Amino acid sequence: MEKNSPQNPDHGSEYEFLVISGLIYDNSAWQKMPFLAADDFINPVCHAAFTAIQALMKKGTPIDFTILSDELVKANSPIRDMSPFATAFTSQPTVSLIIENGLRLKEKSIQRQAITLMNQVIANQAPLGGLDQLITLKGELARATNGFQ
Repeated sequence: MEKNSPQNPDHGSEYEFLVISGLIYDNSAWQKMPFLAADDFINPVCHAAFTAIQALMKKGTPIDFTILSDELVKANSPIRDMSPFATAFTSQPTVSLIIENGLRLKEKSIQRQAITLMNQVIANQAPLGGLDQLITLKGELARATNGFQ
């Protein structure tokens, strides 16, 4: 299995590939996932793709594999292979499935942030207000678990 593939769950990267693929298949899902940010994507391939999608959506440009690939070239991204995104789904995903994957991705991102911050608190290297940040992350995780409702 390739490290940067949707079949290799690496800290939630399977969700990263599914979200990017889903957004390519159905651009309307973008409107329903304002909770996602580029920093939620730790896989460099998915981070670059999400950043490019974000730029395209801000311009109102519809996204497909070719347009995304062109945007990555314009951004001088080393990412050229779209095949991991093309093979993430065996059939056209529904918007609700794309959103569900986005929520799982956000949960993983919040968990990573909380673990990092907890480790800093334990090592007495937490930024000022570290405990307050942990409480905030706990609330964000609860909101993510409930679909940000």
